Amino acid sequence: MAILHHGILGGFSGKVGNIIGYRYKNQYCIRQMPRKSIKPPGNRQIAQREKFKHSMALVSPLRDQLSQLPEKGKRRISAFNCCLSKVLTEVIKGTYPEYSFNYAALQLSSGRLSVGHCHSVYAIENDLIFRWCPDSPDFYLERKLVMLAYNPLRKEWASDTLELRSDDSMGILSLPCSFTGEHVEAYMYFINGDGKAVSDSKYLGSVNLPDTPFSETLINLN
Repeated sequence: MAILHHGILGGFSGKVGNIIGYRYKNQYCIRQMPRKSIKPPGNRQIAQREKFKHSMALVSPLRDQLSQLPEKGKRRISAFNCCLSKVLTEVIKGTYPEYSFNYAALQLSSGRLSVGHCHSVYAIENDLIFRWCPDSPDFYLERKLVMLAYNPLRKEWASDTLELRSDDSMGILSLPCSFTGEHVEAYMYFINGDGKAVSDSKYLGSVNLPDTPFSETLINLN
């Protein structure tokens, strides 16, 4: 059953026969219901489905976070869809079924905000320490730092946001205890206070986490 929103000549949502009405970006659209194919998929189709499946598995945990970033281009493409497109074209390498990931090519955000310079990251216990240097006098004006780490073994993300003060040059991202002794891929980007401007994301490299927490090591030494 469909619902008419503005009389018989207005838009509708729902199903009428094989036509579906829906609302997208404040406009009412219609489309025909897709027909289910009885033809078995070919090798290229299977390969593309698997590639899309791996791409979604990588970035879908960040959907809510990326959806808050500014849209891109005249067609107003969401930041999540931009990121997913990059994964499909630049991050996933190899051929079916032997896919690999080029994590350095993963771009989580893209924008005009400065990302600074002299970036680095290292681990202390199960914390990642992010460092950077500002590159302009107004660098800290209403700005937040977003820190992210991806664990390829567990296929899990950890992230946190830090509200910056004028003298900050370091952020700390606490990782789950289950990450101990494993390695993560580290990223960061900046976003302004109202969320309308964002920087390009910065890949900081792969970080090996200590097998034993630092505090436990000190106890064993004594």
